[in-house]
Amino acid sequence: MKEEAIEKRKEEARREMRLLQTVVDLACATIRSGTVDYDEAMKLFYGCRKWAAKLSPERLDLFDMIYGSRIKRLIEEYIVER
Repeated sequence: MKEEAIEKRKEEARREMRLLQTVVDLACATIRSGTVDYDEAMKLFYGCRKWAAKLSPERLDLFDMIYGSRIKRLIEEYIVER
């Protein structure tokens, strides 16, 4: 029983991380499309970051390193700051 509960928690954590990856991928695609301005792009970034903090606050530095840098690079590349 205990092992089943642990496995269930692990699977839920994997599912949440896959969902976060999908959300970040969609935010990146939106930024690359050029259909959002700088403020909207930053809202996408902070929305993803807020969600990551809610899922795993102790790993927020990992989000910043991997996804945060990716999103910020795309903003610099595709969005002209006004």
